[in-house]
Amino acid sequence: MTKNMYSLILTDAVVERIDRLAYEKGISRSQMIDHLLAKEVGLSTPEQQTRLIVRHTADRMSAATPALQMHVRSDQGSIEVATYVKFKYNPSIKYSFDIINNQGRPFGILKVSSRSTSADLRGHLDAFLQLLAAIDQQYMQLFMISNQNEDVTGRFLRTIGLPRLFEKTDDPEVIAERLSRWILLIDDAMQAYFNALWSPLRQQEVLNIYLKNTT
Repeated sequence: MTKNMYSLILTDAVVERIDRLAYEKGISRSQMIDHLLAKEVGLSTPEQQTRLIVRHTADRMSAATPALQMHVRSDQGSIEVATYVKFKYNPSIKYSFDIINNQGRPFGILKVSSRSTSADLRGHLDAFLQLLAAIDQQYMQLFMISNQNEDVTGRFLRTIGLPRLFEKTDDPEVIAERLSRWILLIDDAMQAYFNALWSPLRQQEVLNIYLKNTT
Protein backbone atom coordinates (compact mmCIF):
# COMPACT_ATOMS: atom_id res chain seq x y z
CA MET A 1 0.00 0.00 0.00
CA THR A 2 1.26 3.47 -0.86
CA LYS A 3 0.89 6.41 1.54
CA ASN A 4 0.01 10.05 0.89
CA MET A 5 -0.50 13.15 2.99
CA TYR A 6 -4.09 14.24 3.69
CA SER A 7 -5.55 17.15 5.67
CA LEU A 8 -8.23 16.28 8.23
CA ILE A 9 -10.38 18.43 10.50
CA LEU A 10 -10.85 16.57 13.79
CA THR A 11 -12.48 17.30 17.14
CA ASP A 12 -9.96 18.12 19.88
CA ALA A 13 -11.40 15.51 22.24
CA VAL A 14 -11.11 12.86 19.53
CA VAL A 15 -7.47 13.79 18.88
CA GLU A 16 -6.70 13.56 22.61
CA ARG A 17 -8.17 10.05 22.75
CA ILE A 18 -6.26 9.05 19.59
CA ASP A 19 -3.01 10.40 21.05
CA ARG A 20 -3.60 8.41 24.22
CA LEU A 21 -4.16 5.20 22.25
CA ALA A 22 -1.11 5.92 20.10
CA TYR A 23 1.04 6.46 23.19
CA GLU A 24 -0.14 3.17 24.70
CA LYS A 25 0.72 1.27 21.52
CA GLY A 26 4.00 3.10 20.96
CA ILE A 27 3.07 4.45 17.52
CA SER A 28 2.49 7.89 16.02
CA ARG A 29 -0.82 9.75 15.76
CA SER A 30 -0.87 9.25 11.98
CA GLN A 31 -0.31 5.51 12.35
CA MET A 32 -3.06 5.30 14.95
CA ILE A 33 -5.57 7.11 12.72
CA ASP A 34 -4.51 4.91 9.80
CA HIS A 35 -5.06 1.77 11.90
CA LEU A 36 -8.48 2.89 13.14
CA LEU A 37 -9.70 3.81 9.67
CA ALA A 38 -8.32 0.61 8.17
CA LYS A 39 -10.16 -1.44 10.78
CA GLU A 40 -13.39 0.45 10.07
CA VAL A 41 -13.24 -0.31 6.34
CA GLY A 42 -11.96 -3.88 6.73
CA LEU A 43 -8.31 -3.40 5.72
CA SER A 44 -4.93 -3.99 7.35
CA THR A 45 -2.20 -1.35 7.30
CA PRO A 46 1.38 -2.34 6.33
CA GLU A 47 2.42 -1.88 9.98
CA GLN A 48 -0.34 -4.23 11.16
CA GLN A 49 0.65 -6.82 8.57
CA THR A 50 4.28 -6.58 9.66
CA ARG A 51 3.35 -7.11 13.30
CA LEU A 52 1.22 -10.12 12.31
CA ILE A 53 4.17 -11.62 10.43
CA VAL A 54 6.49 -11.05 13.38
CA ARG A 55 4.04 -12.48 15.90
CA HIS A 56 3.34 -15.59 13.80
CA THR A 57 7.08 -16.05 13.22
CA ALA A 58 7.84 -15.84 16.94
CA ASP A 59 5.08 -18.38 17.70
CA ARG A 60 6.40 -20.81 15.10
CA MET A 61 10.01 -20.52 16.23
CA SER A 62 9.12 -20.85 19.89
CA ALA A 63 7.25 -24.06 19.15
CA ALA A 64 10.05 -25.45 16.96
CA THR A 65 13.02 -24.46 19.15
CA PRO A 66 12.01 -23.40 22.69
CA ALA A 67 15.69 -22.84 23.69
CA LEU A 68 16.03 -19.80 21.41
CA GLN A 69 15.75 -16.44 23.16
CA MET A 70 13.34 -14.14 21.34
CA HIS A 71 12.39 -10.51 21.78
CA VAL A 72 9.51 -9.13 19.75
CA ARG A 73 9.47 -5.34 19.38
CA SER A 74 5.77 -4.82 18.76
CA ASP A 75 6.09 -1.06 18.36
CA GLN A 76 8.47 -1.49 15.43
CA GLY A 77 7.17 -4.78 14.08
CA SER A 78 10.53 -6.53 14.32
CA ILE A 79 12.03 -9.51 16.07
CA GLU A 80 15.39 -10.40 17.62
CA VAL A 81 16.54 -14.00 18.15
CA ALA A 82 19.59 -14.89 20.26
CA THR A 83 21.54 -18.13 20.09
CA TYR A 84 25.03 -19.45 20.91
CA VAL A 85 27.69 -21.26 18.92
CA LYS A 86 30.26 -23.83 20.00
CA PHE A 87 33.38 -21.69 20.17
CA LYS A 88 35.64 -20.10 22.77
CA TYR A 89 33.56 -18.60 25.60
CA ASN A 90 30.30 -19.64 23.85
CA PRO A 91 29.73 -16.34 22.02
CA SER A 92 26.16 -15.25 21.43
CA ILE A 93 24.81 -14.65 17.93
CA LYS A 94 21.80 -12.45 17.27
CA TYR A 95 19.40 -12.45 14.34
CA SER A 96 17.42 -9.23 13.88
CA PHE A 97 14.57 -9.15 11.36
CA ASP A 98 12.95 -6.08 9.82
CA ILE A 99 10.83 -5.23 6.79
CA ILE A 100 11.93 -2.26 4.71
CA ASN A 101 10.31 -0.46 1.80
CA ASN A 102 12.09 -1.29 -1.45
CA GLN A 103 10.76 0.93 -4.26
CA GLY A 104 7.23 0.70 -2.92
CA ARG A 105 7.39 -3.03 -2.14
CA PRO A 106 8.14 -4.79 1.16
CA PHE A 107 11.53 -6.47 1.45
CA GLY A 108 12.70 -8.60 4.35
CA ILE A 109 16.18 -8.24 5.80
CA LEU A 110 17.89 -10.37 8.44
CA LYS A 111 20.94 -9.08 10.29
CA VAL A 112 23.39 -11.51 11.87
CA SER A 113 25.55 -9.98 14.59
CA SER A 114 27.77 -10.76 17.55
CA ARG A 115 28.96 -8.50 20.35
CA SER A 116 32.28 -10.35 20.40
CA THR A 117 35.26 -8.46 18.94
CA SER A 118 37.22 -11.68 18.38
CA ALA A 119 38.86 -11.59 14.94
CA ASP A 120 39.00 -15.39 15.04
CA LEU A 121 35.23 -15.65 15.52
CA ARG A 122 34.58 -13.07 12.79
CA GLY A 123 36.74 -15.07 10.42
CA HIS A 124 34.79 -18.26 11.04
CA LEU A 125 31.43 -16.47 10.76
CA ASP A 126 32.56 -14.95 7.47
CA ALA A 127 33.65 -18.34 6.19
CA PHE A 128 30.32 -19.88 7.19
CA LEU A 129 28.25 -17.20 5.44
CA GLN A 130 30.40 -17.43 2.31
CA LEU A 131 29.83 -21.19 2.27
CA LEU A 132 26.09 -20.76 2.82
CA ALA A 133 25.93 -18.15 0.04
CA ALA A 134 27.70 -20.48 -2.39
CA ILE A 135 25.38 -23.38 -1.56
CA ASP A 136 22.28 -21.19 -1.76
CA GLN A 137 23.34 -19.71 -5.11
CA GLN A 138 23.63 -23.23 -6.51
CA TYR A 139 20.25 -24.41 -5.23
CA MET A 140 17.34 -22.20 -4.09
CA GLN A 141 18.66 -18.59 -4.14
CA LEU A 142 16.80 -17.68 -0.95
CA PHE A 143 19.40 -15.28 0.44
CA MET A 144 21.39 -12.21 -0.56
CA ILE A 145 24.34 -12.28 1.84
CA SER A 146 26.54 -9.22 2.36
CA ASN A 147 30.27 -9.96 2.28
CA GLN A 148 31.42 -6.87 4.15
CA ASN A 149 31.40 -6.15 7.87
CA GLU A 150 29.01 -3.29 8.69
CA ASP A 151 30.12 -2.59 12.27
CA VAL A 152 32.96 -0.08 12.62
CA THR A 153 33.55 -1.09 16.27
CA GLY A 154 35.11 -4.40 15.25
CA ARG A 155 32.07 -6.49 16.15
CA PHE A 156 30.50 -8.79 13.59
CA LEU A 157 27.50 -7.56 11.57
CA ARG A 158 26.21 -8.87 8.24
CA THR A 159 22.96 -8.27 6.38
CA ILE A 160 21.06 -11.06 4.63
CA GLY A 161 18.37 -10.02 2.17
CA LEU A 162 15.36 -12.31 1.72
CA PRO A 163 14.30 -11.74 -1.91
CA ARG A 164 11.72 -14.51 -1.95
CA LEU A 165 10.03 -13.76 1.37
CA PHE A 166 7.04 -12.01 -0.24
CA GLU A 167 7.11 -13.97 -3.49
CA LYS A 168 3.56 -14.39 -4.86
CA THR A 169 1.88 -13.77 -1.50
CA ASP A 170 0.95 -11.15 1.08
CA ASP A 171 -0.53 -13.70 3.52
CA PRO A 172 1.13 -13.13 6.94
CA GLU A 173 0.84 -16.83 7.80
CA VAL A 174 2.66 -17.92 4.64
CA ILE A 175 5.32 -15.24 5.05
CA ALA A 176 5.83 -16.16 8.72
CA GLU A 177 6.19 -19.83 7.80
CA ARG A 178 8.90 -18.97 5.27
CA LEU A 179 10.69 -16.57 7.60
CA SER A 180 10.77 -18.90 10.59
CA ARG A 181 11.93 -21.80 8.39
CA TRP A 182 14.74 -19.76 6.86
CA ILE A 183 15.97 -18.32 10.16
CA LEU A 184 16.05 -21.84 11.61
CA LEU A 185 17.81 -23.08 8.46
CA ILE A 186 20.56 -20.48 8.90
CA ASP A 187 20.88 -21.21 12.61
CA ASP A 188 20.93 -25.00 12.16
CA ALA A 189 23.55 -24.66 9.42
CA MET A 190 25.65 -22.35 11.60
CA GLN A 191 25.47 -24.76 14.53
CA ALA A 192 26.52 -27.64 12.26
CA TYR A 193 29.43 -25.57 10.92
CA PHE A 194 30.79 -24.72 14.37
CA ASN A 195 30.17 -28.22 15.74
CA ALA A 196 32.31 -29.61 12.90
CA LEU A 197 34.75 -26.69 12.81
CA TRP A 198 37.88 -28.84 12.64
CA SER A 199 36.35 -31.67 10.62
CA PRO A 200 36.94 -32.22 6.87
CA LEU A 201 33.20 -32.92 6.65
CA ARG A 202 32.27 -29.38 7.74
CA GLN A 203 31.08 -28.22 4.32
CA GLN A 204 29.12 -31.42 3.75
CA GLU A 205 27.39 -30.98 7.12
CA VAL A 206 26.23 -27.48 6.13
CA LEU A 207 25.05 -28.74 2.73
CA ASN A 208 23.09 -31.57 4.39
CA ILE A 209 21.32 -29.11 6.69
CA TYR A 210 20.52 -26.79 3.77
CA LEU A 211 19.07 -29.57 1.61
CA LYS A 212 17.12 -31.04 4.53
CA ASN A 213 15.40 -27.69 5.15
CA THR A 214 14.70 -26.74 1.53
CA THR A 215 13.51 -29.99 -0.04
